[in-house]
This record gives sequence, structure tokens and C-alpha cells, in this order.
Amino acid sequence: MKKKIILLLIVALVISGSVLGVELHKLSIEQANALAIENNPYITIDELRYDAAVISYDEANRVANITEQVSYNGQMKAFYTPFNEETTLTILVMNNNKNIMNIEKDVLAISYDYYLLQSSLLAASDNYEQTKIEYDEIIATSDSTSLEKMNGAYVLEDSRIDLENAKYQFSSIEDELEIILPEGKIIDMSLINIVDPYEFTYEEIFNSALVNHITLYSSYRNKQSKEIYFNIISEFYGETLEKYITAKANYEQAVLDYDKQLLTVEVAILRDLNNLKTKYDYLQLEKLNQQIKLTDYEATLIQYEQGFVSLSILQGKERTYEAIASSVLQKEKNYILALKDLEISTGYIY
Repeated sequence: MKKKIILLLIVALVISGSVLGVELHKLSIEQANALAIENNPYITIDELRYDAAVISYDEANRVANITEQVSYNGQMKAFYTPFNEETTLTILVMNNNKNIMNIEKDVLAISYDYYLLQSSLLAASDNYEQTKIEYDEIIATSDSTSLEKMNGAYVLEDSRIDLENAKYQFSSIEDELEIILPEGKIIDMSLINIVDPYEFTYEEIFNSALVNHITLYSSYRNKQSKEIYFNIISEFYGETLEKYITAKANYEQAVLDYDKQLLTVEVAILRDLNNLKTKYDYLQLEKLNQQIKLTDYEATLIQYEQGFVSLSILQGKERTYEAIASSVLQKEKNYILALKDLEISTGYIY
């Protein structure tokens, strides 16, 4: 029964971070994120762009403070230009923060894939070893038919191909992990908190989006910018001139655009919140299914030890349990990444 014990330890091995004799150093999510951000060269570029935007913003404010506001050009320098430079700087900061959160999402996604592919590799390796034993037994049996030998060879080759593909997939995710985190580091998945989305409220998420949703903020600031420009035009030009009419049209268009964007965000939040609840419910259901399958396997194991069921029946129960265990991890990944997407979009901290 050693084989049975080894296979049912797959999930435990995944959580422990041990892979085929290689011990990985487990990190908290915060530690992993800090390392990933530190190792990402694009963050330095974001910082340079931020420094340039700060210089432009400071210069616009310097000019505004020494500008006479009695003329059209004076008011443009005093109000319109500094406002737009502030918008540019703020959106740049928001995008830089979004880039950081996307790095954090990548850390989560790659870590989950690493554990999932690790589990697949362990299962494929065990399946190949067991298939090889069964094939050798067929070959060694004198009364085995040609059909049985051919079928055995087919099953063995199929399991070998599965194993080679699992090795390749796992090697690829190792490379991806090494790019984003230093070699030998991995997230400790036991520290991931599966929060309940039923504790979220639409109002909380929407209020966060009003401040943090980049497209919505940009639309809001554009509306304000067009209003400032229209007010300046109204003061210095008559209503019959083209500049006034165009400025008024642009402002009204900006108002409509913002209202439309606001509605789009409202609908998206409702959709995303419902999506989160559905993913969470399926995750909880799959965890229950996992417990049911484990209980079924344990009962079948007792029956096998007592001689009431065959080894093939026990192996079938075991494979079913292993598949459900991987499915739980996949559904957890889907839910956690959806949570991260909500944070990236709206800034909502759960």
C-alpha cells in the first residue's frame, strides 16, 4: 500500500513546496511581491516617467504663480495648463500602481500554475511507473496474447507521452517563476486568505472605483478640464465666435462621456461582484466534493485491505480524489485572480 500513501501525499507535497527532491523557500505574499517588484526592470522606467511628470507639473505651477490672470493666455497658464498637468501626473501614478498590482497578480498566477503542474507531474510520473510494471507483467506472462501485448505497449507509450509533456510543462513554469522571483523562492499557499465575497457591498466597491478607476477618473478630469476651458472662453470671447461654440460642444460631449463611463463602471462592478460570488460558491462546492471523495477513498481502502474490492477499484477512487484535489486548486486560483482583478480595476481592498 506504499503507492497509495505516496499518491495521496501529492497535495501535501504541493503545499510543502518540495518538488522531486528540491526544497523551495516559501515566502509570504508580501515578501514574494516585494522581490518580484524589485526584480522587474520596468518599474525603474515607470519611476523615470514619474520624475519627468513631476518636473512638468512643478513648472506649470511655477508659471501659474507668476502669470497675470487678466488675459485669455494668462488664465490658460494659471488654471487650464496646471490642471491638465496635475491630471497627467495623477494618471501616471495610478498606472504605475496598476503595473505593480499586475506584477502581484503574475506572482499569484505563476505560483498557482507551478503547484498545479507540479501535481500533474507527480501524478504522471506515478502513472507511468505503474503502467510500466503492468506492461512488464504482461510481457513476462507466457500466456499473454499478442493483442494484450500490443494494448499494453500502447498504454505504456501513452503514459510516457503524458509524462514527457508534464515534464515540459513543469520545466516551462519553473522558468517563468525564475523570471519573476529569485531561484528557489515560492509563495506559501497556506497563507493565502480566501475571503468571502458575500461580505462585500456594491456601495463600497463603487465608492472605491470613483477614486481609483483610471478610465473613470480620466473621464471625470476631462469633463472638468473642458469646463475650465469653456469658462475661460466665455469670459474673453463672444457667443457668436467659433471658439465659444466649439468649447461648449466639447464640454457637453465630455459630460455625456463621463456619464456613459460611470454607467459602464456601475454595470461592470455588478457583473464582477456576481462573478466573484459564483466562483466562490463553486470553490466551496468543490471543497465539499473533495471531502466526499476522500471519505469514499478511505472507506474503499478499508474494504480493499479486507479483501472485498479489487486494486483497480481502489485505484479508480484514488484517481478521482486526485482529480478533485487539483480542481480545488484550479478553482481557488480562478477566484483569487478574479479578486485581484477587482482590486486592479477599482482599488477595492478586501
